[in-house]
Amino acid sequence: MGKLIDEQCKKQGQLAGVDCAGIGIWSVYNARWYPRPGTKVHQIGGGPFTGDDWPAGPNAYYVINRQLIAGGLLATLPAIPPDFVVGYRGFAMAWVFRGDRLKNAGYRFAWQ
Repeated sequence: MGKLIDEQCKKQGQLAGVDCAGIGIWSVYNARWYPRPGTKVHQIGGGPFTGDDWPAGPNAYYVINRQLIAGGLLATLPAIPPDFVVGYRGFAMAWVFRGDRLKNAGYRFAWQ
């Protein structure tokens, strides 16, 4: 997840007008990412949210992995297309959404 976002940011020099060093990743499935040396993007947190009090700027990227949906933990995926898809052998394993796009679409993290 972080590696893909970092690579895309380095290619473009920024993401959505935000410098790579200002990009933060939130793994919705509580996980820890150990970045390689030289990685500019960083993890800003992990785990589920309740309510609407979550960072929603263009600098926050939320990773929703397959386990959240297949395991029945998260009710729905957002109705908007993801910013990135993390795949493995042709299968989507995680979807990455920018925080401001999620908020503007009215998405709520609905837990089951």
